Amino acid sequence: MTFKTIVLRFGFLVLLFNGAWAFLAVHNGYGYGAGMWASLLVYMAAGFIAARHLSQRDAMLAGAAIALVEATAGFALAYALGAYGTLDLPASWWPVMLALFAVTLPLVGAAFGALGALPVRASHN
Repeated sequence: MTFKTIVLRFGFLVLLFNGAWAFLAVHNGYGYGAGMWASLLVYMAAGFIAARHLSQRDAMLAGAAIALVEATAGFALAYALGAYGTLDLPASWWPVMLALFAVTLPLVGAAFGALGALPVRASHN
């Protein structure tokens, strides 16, 4: 499996989850942030697959790439579905908030991608 395939498949998965969870959160009154654990599992799964087929470094990069998809397209999808409520921020804050997501979430994704790679690393020792 190539790195591109991993990113496309798991990127689609994280967007599918974001859309479904945002819909459920809005229509059933759940807190949107309560579903974050599932995103972390997706980062870990991408890291596991990347480590198994490619390398440890690719596991971290895959986790970061999936998190970047979530921080950009996933955020936009969840916002469009109303998961963030009104969020009446001044227009000048939107680029700042998106930049914060786009920088911090991939760092989290890289860490969880590395965690997902641990079983592969342990089996090779």
